[in-house]
Amino acid sequence: KRKKETIFLKDYIQGFEKWRYYFGVDMQGGIISQTLSSSKNNSLWVYWKSWSGKSNATSWLFYSLYALNKNAYTFFILDTKGEFSFAKWLDDVQYAYDLEEILRVIDEVILRMETIQARLHTLGMHNLEEYLKKVSPSDRIITMRPMVFFIEELSYLLDRIALKYWAEIREEYANRIANLVCLGRSAGLTMIISTQKPLADMIGGSIVKEM
Repeated sequence: KRKKETIFLKDYIQGFEKWRYYFGVDMQGGIISQTLSSSKNNSLWVYWKSWSGKSNATSWLFYSLYALNKNAYTFFILDTKGEFSFAKWLDDVQYAYDLEEILRVIDEVILRMETIQARLHTLGMHNLEEYLKKVSPSDRIITMRPMVFFIEELSYLLDRIALKYWAEIREEYANRIANLVCLGRSAGLTMIISTQKPLADMIGGSIVKEM
């Protein structure tokens, strides 16, 4: 019988600006890993059927990333089912559960990333990763920092929008979430989304395409 071994995520951290997290294995047994600061791989799906442990896995991922480098990243959580209620007590995490607050956070982050892109253009830089490499920590603008954006149960969130408003608003915010992923590649946002099935007919083709 194999002895259980505890492996800490911090043992895999590779540097300050470019740290990699390991999230498990795929169906073929290959390691699933990703670098948060990468401008090419800025999104991650956490998906399976109901009661499969998606929320536990996403919570673990949040705890790990937040505890290891909360001073280097800004964290956002859209908690559609209240699974992340612990995060509302963290002053440095922007947490939203109420639907109006969730929509406000989405709009606010899009505006923030557009501002980052405008500043990068003024500085003649291509992405936030380049900015972090070239500008010393003491000279950085406080809002020019990478972000990690969690959405818990995306399909449920979109259904809540459709029920309270109408289908057109649901589609509009599906496109805005896709825009978050797209803008995030240069503006330094990593998107982590949990849902049951990441299919176009359930969550919108624009999101699936960008992820």
